[in-house]
Amino acid sequence: MILPNVIIAGAPKSGTSSLHFWLEAHPETHGSKRKDSCFLADDVNRFNQDLSYVNDGLEAYEKLFSKSLAETRKIVFESTANYIYYENTPKVIAQMATKPKVIFILRNPIDRLVSQYLFEKHRTKRVKGLSLTEYLKESEHFAHGKYVNYLKYWEEQIGRERMILFVFEDFMADPIAGMKSLATQLGIDPSFYDDFDFAKRNETVKIKSPWLHQLGLKLQPLFPSKLQSFILPFYLKINGGEKPSLNKNELAIIDSEVKPVYAKSKKQLEEYLGRPINTWS
Repeated sequence: MILPNVIIAGAPKSGTSSLHFWLEAHPETHGSKRKDSCFLADDVNRFNQDLSYVNDGLEAYEKLFSKSLAETRKIVFESTANYIYYENTPKVIAQMATKPKVIFILRNPIDRLVSQYLFEKHRTKRVKGLSLTEYLKESEHFAHGKYVNYLKYWEEQIGRERMILFVFEDFMADPIAGMKSLATQLGIDPSFYDDFDFAKRNETVKIKSPWLHQLGLKLQPLFPSKLQSFILPFYLKINGGEKPSLNKNELAIIDSEVKPVYAKSKKQLEEYLGRPINTWS
């Protein structure tokens, strides 16, 4: 059975798309045919309704990979940003014969929440017409930024030695150093990234045509992730607009309601990592 030996498990809106495509570009790796396949998710959703662990069992996982490439590359990996939040996903990974290393990249939870809100409001249109206050009432949004709670659970299931942790702001400030560090930890040639083009992927922008975007979301699972990496920039030129931002009232809500919530969780994460996170305000 073809199974990955590396999994990028989150967090959402923290650079996992860029990380996936940057790692996939390495000649010693093979990335899954789909980014955010949600194969190992606890539920069945629009991303995995045709192929999932829940419906099809672990043996179906190999359908996400090319056998010929998987047999010749050191690293076979899959990326789904929401894995970090699932309960059963780490339990399944713990039982996999390949003993995958699991990568987490963690963004300032305030910025991550804002990015997620703007992404769902202006790009996926999931919360179209929903105010920031109403959005925050959906309890999981605050919970999702308290990373240490999820990391401790993952550690219980797979062990700390199989977890690779990065801080998004530090990683993106020097992506060459970040990817060379990752390559070293995965046992592949780090010098590949010396002259690499670190184009960012999946940035939040406003969408001009909701209809075209919904069509794109339906077609997305049909295209391999490498092809998506080429198509996406052209698609955003056609259907993308300027980057959205919060208004003054929303910024005030962030200051009064969001920042106090995450002050304690930042300290907890620093204790877990054993170092300060100076890039988070």
